[in-house]
Parts: sequence; C-alpha cells; structure tokens
Amino acid sequence: HLDTVKFLLRKGEDVNDRDSKGFTALHYAAANGHLDTIEFLLELGADFSVGDNEGGTPLHLAARRGQTDVVVFFVKLSGDVNVADDKGRTTLHFAASSGHSDIIEFLHKLGADLVARDNEGLTALHLAASYGHLDTAKFLLEQGVNVNIGDNDATTPLHFAVHNSHLDMVRFLLELSADFNARDHAGTTPLHLAASNGHLDIVKHFLELGADFDVRDNDGATPLHLAAREGQLVVVEFLVQLNDVNIKDSNGRTPLHFAAAGGHLEAIRLLLDLGADYNVGDNEGMTALHFAAANGRLHAVKFFVELGVDVNVGDNDDSTPLHLAARGGQLTVVEYLVKLNGDVNIADNNGMTALHFAAANCHLDTMKFLVGQGADLNIRDKDERTAMDFFRQKSFGYGQNPSF
Repeated sequence: HLDTVKFLLRKGEDVNDRDSKGFTALHYAAANGHLDTIEFLLELGADFSVGDNEGGTPLHLAARRGQTDVVVFFVKLSGDVNVADDKGRTTLHFAASSGHSDIIEFLHKLGADLVARDNEGLTALHLAASYGHLDTAKFLLEQGVNVNIGDNDATTPLHFAVHNSHLDMVRFLLELSADFNARDHAGTTPLHLAASNGHLDIVKHFLELGADFDVRDNDGATPLHLAAREGQLVVVEFLVQLNDVNIKDSNGRTPLHFAAAGGHLEAIRLLLDLGADYNVGDNEGMTALHFAAANGRLHAVKFFVELGVDVNVGDNDDSTPLHLAARGGQLTVVEYLVKLNGDVNIADNNGMTALHFAAANCHLDTMKFLVGQGADLNIRDKDERTAMDFFRQKSFGYGQNPSF
C-alpha cells in the first residue's frame, strides 16, 4: 500500500496523524509487516516512539502480530527492548500473549527482561499460560523463569491455564512441578478453578497429586461450593462423594445455596437427590429459596415452592424471599411470589415491607407493581420511615416530593 500512502501524504496528510485508537500510519504499517512503507514514513519524519491511546508503540503492535522483521528493524532503531506501554506491557508481553516464540528468543538475546511485570504484575509466562502457548512457556521456563511466579494477586501461571481451560498447558506446568496448592490473595487454588470450570479430569489429577479435596478459599468455599455455583454437574457429583453435601463456607452457605443463587436447576436437583437440606439457613438465616429469589432465578424459585418450601420463610431479620426479590428489583420473581402469597404488606423485624425494600433501592417498576397489588404507602418501619421516605432519600434527597 506504499503508493496509497504516498498519494495521501502528497494531499497534505500529517505523517503522525492518529485515528480514534491513537494509531498512526506507522502503527498500521508495523502491524501488517510493510517494511518498505515503514522506511518511507520514517524518512518523512514519522515518530516510531509515538504511542496509541494505551501507549502502545509500532514495535509493540508488530510483536503482537508476529511481524518478526519489523520487530528486528525497530529494536535496532531504538535500542530499547524493554520499552513499556501505559499498562506496563513490554514488547515481550505482546509477543508472549500471541505466542510468537521466535520474537521472544530474539528479544532475549538482546537482553529483554524475561520476568518484566506489567502494572498487574503479569509476566510473559503468565500470558503464555493464559493463552495456551506451549512453545512460548517452554522457552521461558528453559531460561529459568520460575514456574510458580505470582502476579500482584499471587496468581500463578497454573491458575491462569486452569481458568482459561488450556488443559495441555495445565499438564505441562504440572510436569514441571507447578504448585497445585498455590493460593492467590483470595485463597483460590487451581483445584477451585478446575472445579468451577467443570474440568473433572483435572480435578481428579490434582487429587491424585495430593491436593486437598475440601481446601477452602478466604471465604471458606470449597471446590464443591464453586462447582455448584457454576452448575458443573459432573464435578458436583464427583466431589459430593468426598464431602458432606451440606458442607458450609465461612458464611454458613452450602453448595445448595450456591446452586440456587446461580439458578442451576440440574445442580439443585442433583444436590437434593444426594441429601442436601433445602431448609438450612446461612449465618444470616437465608435459605436456598432466599438466594434464588434475591438473584431473580424464577425457575429455581418455582422449583423450591413446588417442593413445598414455605414461601414466607424468614431469615434472621424475618425477611422473606419476597422482601429480598423486591430489594433486588427482581420483578418477575416479585410478581410470582405476590400471586402465591397475596399479602404484599408483610413486614420483617425492622418493620420493612417489600415496598420499603424496593423503594430503598429505587426499583420503580417493582414499586409500581406492589402498589398496584395493594402495597400500603403509609406503613412505617421501626424508625417511622415510609417507603416514600426511602425513595426520596435515595433518589432526590429530602425536601423534594416527586410524583409517584
């Protein structure tokens, strides 16, 4: 496209003009490997160090796109192999994220920092593992990069490989003694991630290596809890054989609570078939029905109601599923529960009705429905506040009186 570039420049285009992403003509030439165009633009004063909207230079873009000749050209021109963009990503990061091992080897020979970290603490190895680039990971590890290197959150390459379902990478890292018990700052292990992603073979492999099947994260959640949260049936069925089906996390929540919050009907059925107790409350007294209602999982709500769960079951504050659905603005669940129960003015221990909860969170559609079903605008909670008091305070500030 050199002729087109020459034509545009003769028409008065600025060689360093940027588009909406901050790319110049040099960025595009670099990304597409057009060395002749690059040389022409440089002769006309193009700035090879100019960054895009994220500080990415033409060199970075060439590395990401695997344009080896362009990378070699720019590195010789600038002499800086570790130049970083605004996010702290070096040329090595860009090459690693796309798996261009030849560029990485070239940069390494010129002294590139193989463990350079971006602003999140990510290294080239993290990116190679995250995107499943085996050859790149192998090269970096052969140069002595620590297989268990952590980012700012203490997340290791193994965490990333498991999270992104790169099973060949997982096996490769484990062969090189990656720590399958490594915890990030949230206490999450690779086993937690394998369970939540539904990788039964990896879960089994971790356990064969000696991983603890009921390892807990910082919230006390086990792999079973996380598998239930994501509705991973085969993993749930396997882990229940090793765990108490009603095992609780630090908040008193069982796998059934997690499955209900996610609305995973098949997981709910499976857990109940395996002995889960749908009447168990967490530390706040919330049952699986409360969680389903609060998260707008109508099918799960209907399922529990059809099982015979009390639709007016209260938590520690005597808040019902209707209260929690109204608080979250879950209108379809509110409509269903009101039709079942009939009484929209039931109050919790603080004197708050469903209308109070909807108003306190500015869910106008839910408020309108409740009022249409007979919700009393004049009911006051224990602090003498009406639903409209909450609504005015939240939306407009006291002293104004919007119409409702």
